[in-house]
Amino acid sequence: MGGESINAARTGSDPACPAPDELSDERIIAWVLGGDVQSFAILVSRYKGLVFRLVGVHVPEPDAEDVAHEAFINAFRGLGGFRGGSFRAWFTVIVHNACADYWRRAYRRGHQALVGLDDVDPATLERALAEAADSDAPLRRREAEALVQTLFQGLSPADRILMGLLYLEDNDVASAAGQLGWSRIKVKVRAFRARKRMRAALARLLDREES
Repeated sequence: MGGESINAARTGSDPACPAPDELSDERIIAWVLGGDVQSFAILVSRYKGLVFRLVGVHVPEPDAEDVAHEAFINAFRGLGGFRGGSFRAWFTVIVHNACADYWRRAYRRGHQALVGLDDVDPATLERALAEAADSDAPLRRREAEALVQTLFQGLSPADRILMGLLYLEDNDVASAAGQLGWSRIKVKVRAFRARKRMRAALARLLDREES
């Protein structure tokens, strides 16, 4: 397909050419790697909803757009390393890596938690802690998220993303492994260790509430 046909397909200006939403990811990637970098905009349009949803779970709202933009830049720069298969899965790994990079930078600046103790309504935290102490009592989602985010402060950036996938997005081990590009064994080991740290942090919070 020549340059004019590529432009026609990208813009939908030629009825004889496939519309942008009918193009496969692989075909668009081939165009980009062949020098038609503007075709990457099709992938941006196709995946921006996914990217903002993923980033929105793991990054504070004021910084989400910057992290999403960073993820797209990283994907564009790393496109030559795509070896086929599901571009969505490959790109999802890049998005989560961008979120982890955000927290690495935040930790270096001394910022520890997305939601800190001082940011959680005391009554909400008290109810969440009381319910958390009773394994049979389900936490309401908002209270659970506030508590989990507080406990994330003791985790590494990568473990923070992992536990967000498991706790906040309700992914199973296989799904989390695929989204992070890890093996299932690695996910299980890292999750086990992270849960231990979170339980220890919860115990400290309970002690604080009782004192």
